[in-house]
Amino acid sequence: MPLLLYGKLVATAVIWGGTFVAGRVLAQQMGPYSA
Repeated sequence: MPLLLYGKLVATAVIWGGTFVAGRVLAQQMGPYSA
């Protein structure tokens, strides 16, 4: 597997993981009724 492709896959996973975690944190701060 080319190194560039591997790097893109890792970057994508990090971005999606960060978005998921940030979404959960914001949802907890806003409360269950505003979601």
